[in-house]
Amino acid sequence: MAKPNRQVMELVRQGRAILVCPEQLGGLPTPPLAAEIVDGASGASVLDGEGGWLTPPAGTVTSNYCGGPGRP
Repeated sequence: MAKPNRQVMELVRQGRAILVCPEQLGGLPTPPLAAEIVDGASGASVLDGEGGWLTPPAGTVTSNYCGGPGRP
């Protein structure tokens, strides 16, 4: 569910912020396939290299979620 934030929307109107889609930045299609964290991992543990994201039938999309801008 979208939760608009007035301060963020004002920054966008001023041209001081831009809208981005993390999935697209990671190379996934729009709309992205449904993905689940597997192996009993949490989001934080996946970022630490434990577990991963899986999307049937495409397989793992962990690198798409973890390798975006600002990530090694």
